[in-house]
Amino acid sequence: MARRIIPWLPWLLAVSVLAFLQARLWPEGGFLLLVIWTIVLLFYRAAAVQIPRRTPRVLLDLAFAGLCFLAAFEGGWYVLPAVAAFVACDAAGLSIRLPSLPPGRDGHELGAALAGAVLGWLGLAIAVSPPLYATATTSLYPDGTVVSSGPQLGLLQTSVNLPTAVLLVALVFGFGMLAGVAAIDVRRRRPGLRVALAAVAGLLTLLAALAVPVVGLWPVPGAALALAAAWIARPRSSPFGTA
Repeated sequence: MARRIIPWLPWLLAVSVLAFLQARLWPEGGFLLLVIWTIVLLFYRAAAVQIPRRTPRVLLDLAFAGLCFLAAFEGGWYVLPAVAAFVACDAAGLSIRLPSLPPGRDGHELGAALAGAVLGWLGLAIAVSPPLYATATTSLYPDGTVVSSGPQLGLLQTSVNLPTAVLLVALVFGFGMLAGVAAIDVRRRRPGLRVALAAVAGLLTLLAALAVPVVGLWPVPGAALALAAAWIARPRSSPFGTA
């Protein structure tokens, strides 16, 4: 039992420290750093599990720890405790694997939906967060006039009206529903779930189009993958051909 529980502890530690980082830096780029480091950790562990031997895997862990140390100003030091836990598990020979997608068509559907949700959330995080680094300039003209320009503010640092807030919240929950409905559909395969997935994909497409004047094209890739997931999930015998 302990060998099953212990490999999850580094992930729990990673989630805890990233949540603390997000709360500490909110809204000055905290959410953006949370999403970026989560994706980086997933790719790092996806590469680590492909290494069968213990020593090269630990060396990869140490190299990633060095990268986190160098990325101090981007929150890398907050990730080091989780990396240390990964090093300890890898050195002890404990298997830390990522959840795998089901094979075939189900995996394609769920993969498109999960990728759409991640890209959607990441796009929204980039769109509403201020830049991680900002500059302020001051110009002095010959007549003694001083003109200063402050750092660029993110959407979360400005006053957001109610329709914009509702639109952004709807997009966040919409991408979450995309992943959830696809996961349930892959397990149960009921016609109503396919209809729900298509409805969620259509709603996300509409919301992404409405959000273009507010956050630009950032949610569009996620909405496109939502449509792809709904297309993959269509019945095998459909008016559009066989799946």
